[in-house]
Amino acid sequence: MSGITPYRPTAGNAADGCLDAAADIAASLSQLRDHLVSLDGVGLTDLPAGRLQDLLVGYDIYVRMLDDALHEIAGRLRPSRAVHRAEAILAGGDPR
Repeated sequence: MSGITPYRPTAGNAADGCLDAAADIAASLSQLRDHLVSLDGVGLTDLPAGRLQDLLVGYDIYVRMLDDALHEIAGRLRPSRAVHRAEAILAGGDPR
């Protein structure tokens, strides 16, 4: 395998992957929401008037909670430089 560098996951690219996934999920959930609203607008649901809007309030809250959680996970996957330095010193290694 000359010239091929094997993929080595790091905290940085794991965090980037998490943020990319968060963006993809947000886009998909936004499309789903738009689709649901369009169905309600033409009367294709069996829900009483205004019920879909009530349900979408909860939907929006959960979408936001999911996005916040994924961003927090990504942030925690990318520890600060001070954490790396402290871990290196505790392990007896070079903190640079």
